Amino acid sequence: ATATTTAVVGGVEDNDTTPHYLGIVTHTTTNTTYLNASDFLVDEFVRAVNHSGLVIVSTKPRVTTDVPFWLILAYSVIFFFAIIGNLLVISTLIQNRRMRTITNLFLLNLACSDILLGVVCMPVTLVGTLLRNFIFGEYFCKFIQFAQAISVAVSSWTLVAISCERYYAICHPLRSRTWQTLNHAYRIIGTIWVCSLICMAPIAIFSQLMPTSQGLRKCREQWPADSLAYERSFNIFLDLVLLVLPLLILSFAYILITRTLYVGMQNERAMIFGSVEPNPPLGGGGGGGGLCGASLDGGVVAGGNGGKLCTELDVLTSALVPNTVTTAKTT
Repeated sequence: ATATTTAVVGGVEDNDTTPHYLGIVTHTTTNTTYLNASDFLVDEFVRAVNHSGLVIVSTKPRVTTDVPFWLILAYSVIFFFAIIGNLLVISTLIQNRRMRTITNLFLLNLACSDILLGVVCMPVTLVGTLLRNFIFGEYFCKFIQFAQAISVAVSSWTLVAISCERYYAICHPLRSRTWQTLNHAYRIIGTIWVCSLICMAPIAIFSQLMPTSQGLRKCREQWPADSLAYERSFNIFLDLVLLVLPLLILSFAYILITRTLYVGMQNERAMIFGSVEPNPPLGGGGGGGGLCGASLDGGVVAGGNGGKLCTELDVLTSALVPNTVTTAKTT
């Protein structure tokens, strides 16, 4: 059976429909669902007292059901791919020893930080969004906030390390071989984690549970009242360290990498097309017919780029122009 009750709360008429099944009351109002009879009776008492002129704030958590389905689906899909994808990356790099290069070590570190964010932070965030209440306690509140900040910092600066490593490997290949080793990569990864732990320590210190107006709790940073300037400075510091500075370094490094690769492709195209001219001028030892000059006896005289380069270009010339007779001479 279904009973409809009408109550006046604060001068506003409240129409509620109360379904009764097997003696268990599941009373439903706007944005509120009562899972047992005690919740319903407590709120009926609050309504009666409020009608008499007193004010009572209920401190009992309530379960809300107004969370859109697409939000739950999005969290679930992101969580699934974050865990499965990063686990595949970690297992592949650990099992295959030949793939343990410097760049892959940074990718392994990036996958570990993403696993930390996916396993620890995303489920707790989803539960808090569904319940509109943080139910895991104050110590877990500190840990969640701290772990999330560390994961973001490690991911950001690991991307910076990858960009710097690629910049030196492409733009300065000879110089990078002297210091780009696996031990150097391990030291960089360790430095990233230690600096992230130190920089995010205030978040773990000042994170705590805070009551809301609905009698629920939320996990937020709560700085002392006399340290608002420090809080503002810390937030600006996080914006610079986690957003602005990494973005500038990434942009600068990849712009230089793109420029170097583009110039290299242009030079390679010029060398190829400059070395296959069908009728190079005689006596062009200085590179008049391309990079390699033709001699009077039909041979090849190395220009300023060395005989080895001329040998490689002559092989390409003979393949492209079969009628051209070339004789490679190394110096």
